[in-house]
Amino acid sequence: MLPVILGSLLDLTVKVRGAEAETPTDLRMADFAHLCAQLDAATGLGSLTAYRASLDDLNDDVIEGDLLAQTVLRHAETLAPGMDQRMTSTEWLHLLSTLYSSDEVRPLPKGWPTTGKVLSDRLKRLQPTLAARGVLIDSGRTSAGRYLEMTRPATPPPHEQSRMF
Repeated sequence: MLPVILGSLLDLTVKVRGAEAETPTDLRMADFAHLCAQLDAATGLGSLTAYRASLDDLNDDVIEGDLLAQTVLRHAETLAPGMDQRMTSTEWLHLLSTLYSSDEVRPLPKGWPTTGKVLSDRLKRLQPTLAARGVLIDSGRTSAGRYLEMTRPATPPPHEQSRMF
């Protein structure tokens, strides 16, 4: 029985690796996404769709458990599509802290960034999650100093468009 199973697995591997498939450019772990696309082309299993769904679920979990991510997304809703906003990390910290506590008088939660550097580091870790929800965070430097830039692209990511309907 074992030689038949091993032979079948090797046959499937050859079939999958030989299948022509386009590599999705909007996903992290591009090699794995390409392998999923090849598996779908060879077998029609829908593994790329399942991978996208699991990433969406993971992003939802991250956002649900992170008040900073929720606040950033709430602020991004005020930006017009295609618009960007550039400030120092300290200015961003003040804006987001004010936005978080603006609904009601409440103290900032435990774990909220206390300095611009901490905010910048947290936003860098949240970049993939925020990008999946159509908010791009970028950092850079000008002659005036460092900055963080928030952009809401004119067109949402491809999988985000499908969630809208």
